[in-house]
Amino acid sequence: MRAATLLLLALILAPVVAMADADGDGIEDALDNCPYAANIDQADAGGPLFAAPDGIGDVCQCGDVAGDGRPDLLDVVLYRRALEKLAPGLPAFEKCDVAPPAGECDASDLARLRDAIAGIAPGIEPLCTPAVPPSSVCGNGVVEPPEVCDGADLDGESCVSLGYLSGSLACTGACGFDTSACTPFGQVGDACTTSGQCTGGLPCVDGVCCTSACGATCARCDLPGLEGTCAYLAAGADPDAECAGVSCSGWYAGWSASQCLAAADASAALVGCNGAGACQSAGQLCPSQPGGSVASSCDPTCQVPAGGTCVGTTAGSCSNVNPGTQTCGVGACTRTVNQCQNGAPLTCVPGTPTAETCNDVDDDCNGTSDDGAFADALEPNASCAAPRLIAGVGSDQSSALSTATVFSSGDVDVYRIDATETDSSCGCCAFCTDEDYQFRVSLAVPAGAGSYQLCASLGTCGVPGGNCLTVPAGTSQMISWNLDGACGAGTDAYVFYVSVRGASAPGYECRPYTLSYTFDAGLCF
Repeated sequence: MRAATLLLLALILAPVVAMADADGDGIEDALDNCPYAANIDQADAGGPLFAAPDGIGDVCQCGDVAGDGRPDLLDVVLYRRALEKLAPGLPAFEKCDVAPPAGECDASDLARLRDAIAGIAPGIEPLCTPAVPPSSVCGNGVVEPPEVCDGADLDGESCVSLGYLSGSLACTGACGFDTSACTPFGQVGDACTTSGQCTGGLPCVDGVCCTSACGATCARCDLPGLEGTCAYLAAGADPDAECAGVSCSGWYAGWSASQCLAAADASAALVGCNGAGACQSAGQLCPSQPGGSVASSCDPTCQVPAGGTCVGTTAGSCSNVNPGTQTCGVGACTRTVNQCQNGAPLTCVPGTPTAETCNDVDDDCNGTSDDGAFADALEPNASCAAPRLIAGVGSDQSSALSTATVFSSGDVDVYRIDATETDSSCGCCAFCTDEDYQFRVSLAVPAGAGSYQLCASLGTCGVPGGNCLTVPAGTSQMISWNLDGACGAGTDAYVFYVSVRGASAPGYECRPYTLSYTFDAGLCF
């Protein structure tokens, strides 16, 4: 019995160190979202990636140089302007330090803030003045955060202010309160630190003398207006960190361009009580969670997100589209097909090349039309040394050549045409000894050839030589000679040399030209 009494006295008289409150705003450091900067209202507008509370109070939210409680693009703009010494400056300059080295606000802090807002690691570091603990020296007789007292300086506190009935408050050598000389009230709802301070054997729960042990989840005995009675915590509150993180598997946060984002799991810091004695569930948290990993994707070209999908527990789905057509290949191999087929890109496959023919079409698909080996059967006939003898003509006869080509560039065709008297008439008069002739040669140039040069000479060959003229494509022109023959037993015979070659661009064509010629007899000049 004596031993039990001594134990009870030891518990009652044992020194008790008050909970630390470095910023002196009446909120324990362990519960304070800004332990080194006073913020009684505990305002928390959110972090750099989302507008929901992130557990860091507005007054110590580093990077929030605009002072509106949340780091965002406005802070980036203000920061950049401040570094360029432009107005309006930084309303909350003390929160500018977000990257090493600590104690400086420069371009590295601006870059870190911009990356953090974009979700790029490593993110904001709490180096700004409101977020770092102040320096203090315990034992110098002056209270400095996180000290609550220092020697005789009790910072205005007493046993009564700390919730005791009476007594003499002292300061420990570690600059914490020594309440060993304070007498507790011990009534229901009164402040306590141990159960021995409560009368009637009441347990000390959550810092007050409580009517029960209050061991249920999401319940406390110190709720305002209900001190001493075990009651459920309000929705969202979790001061004892009882609630674990919640998986949002199977929940979706919406579309980001063509990607359906899965809802991010709710970390323990975001999960609170539901107001009914339990922790918040996935159904209460996940609909408002931001996007996490990519759950599925639509093809950015050939699909669009289907309406009403990728929301809640409805997975994302895609609708197939075709934005237009695409063309590939050259010449006869050119093909035009849709860009998409069945929600996926469709490959455009050029046609198969074929042998080049003379048809103004790029049959072999090399980018050039009619570039095959189209030499005619009259080659070689490119010089006076090797003129091509073609069909001769007699009196009052005509002939034509329609298979020859000037192809390709630089080709020259040289022909020999024999015009020979084949009748016995005299054209001028009876009993006369004179007969005259006319030789005519004309050239018809195919369309698309530019122009050709036609030259004709009597008796001698030259390139060019004799009479020459230029014949535009798609037209024909003629050269003629009046010839003085003779009547009698002799036979008049003439040799003409005709050349055809390119004149103006392109100056060649794989399609044939037509060379026509006539030998009229019996004329009198």
